[in-house]
Amino acid sequence: MSESTSFTAEILETSASAYAGCAAHLFLEQNPEIADESSRGDLRTWKSHLTHRVLELSAAVGAEEPAIFAARLQWAGKAFDARDMKTRDLRSSLACLREVLAEELPEIARETATSYIDSALDAFDQPPSKPAMGSGLDPANPTDRLALQYLQAALEGDSPHAVDIVIAATEDSLSVQDAYLKILLPAQQEVGRLWHTGDLRIAEEHLVTTTTERVMSILAYRSTALAAAGSVALPSTAHGKTVLSATVAGNTHHLAVRVLADFFEMAGWRSICLGANVPPSDLATAVVYFDADLLMLSAALSTQIKMARQTIEEVRQLPDRTTKILVGGSGFNDAPELWQRIGADGHALTADSAVTLGAQLVGLGSSDP
Repeated sequence: MSESTSFTAEILETSASAYAGCAAHLFLEQNPEIADESSRGDLRTWKSHLTHRVLELSAAVGAEEPAIFAARLQWAGKAFDARDMKTRDLRSSLACLREVLAEELPEIARETATSYIDSALDAFDQPPSKPAMGSGLDPANPTDRLALQYLQAALEGDSPHAVDIVIAATEDSLSVQDAYLKILLPAQQEVGRLWHTGDLRIAEEHLVTTTTERVMSILAYRSTALAAAGSVALPSTAHGKTVLSATVAGNTHHLAVRVLADFFEMAGWRSICLGANVPPSDLATAVVYFDADLLMLSAALSTQIKMARQTIEEVRQLPDRTTKILVGGSGFNDAPELWQRIGADGHALTADSAVTLGAQLVGLGSSDP
């Protein structure tokens, strides 16, 4: 990263609230009809919204990936549309932010920041290639139907029935791994979509996530118990390799790394799940303490890429360590080569592909969950 790029990312991050406040004032001044509507014209609401945009811009500049910021703007546009808010207001507010940055940023940072906004606005103005807000679950698909039934039971607070739906499926014909991949994770993705469209509240999302964690614990224990009893074969015998799974500092979404930890364990790994929001220094300490062969890091948002980079740098500085580092999470999905630039050894899109790639990185060849 060049000195000017680093400076631009840093000043955007440290002054995000100030720039956002100026842009929010300018936006409401230029759009008096919005300022007169209490539901849309609240200064604090627009300042909060634009603060997120500045932080996302900082993350994109720091990663030297304009596509990251463009993707986040597209995401915000879909959210505005789903919540019956006007996407032209989103565009207009970002144009005001550009005007503020062009005037207030130091010259060394001005061109980079405004060019990223220009690229995002150009992409935002392009017609969408396909509808993006509809459900990904098809009731005609047997496992999607199970996911919908599971989600309905969980949202109704009937956790025992939700558990029974998944366990019954594994007793029928579905493997434990497929229960994760075809019922639990699609249900969680549907929860995210419903929250995104404003059809689900935070409390309801927490309810489903808690139920999913309960089911995962039962499935993991059940898989081990059945294997010990000889009812099913272990997917892989223990091979002595250790994997640590964690989300980077700032990422509080821990469910994905719980899934990863379970899948690695089912594939014969000694699997240590450190959970969510783990600081770089603590992760480096854990790598040494547990003598990890592989570190699996998850970043859910582009704003967490900086912390992923810092974590990788901390681990690389450990003496006499050959620990491989694998990254994943939606924070990496909009820039396919980003993982290389921050120093990781690989990038996985799914839990099962993470196990396969992780095995290859530590010299085990292919190891399916």
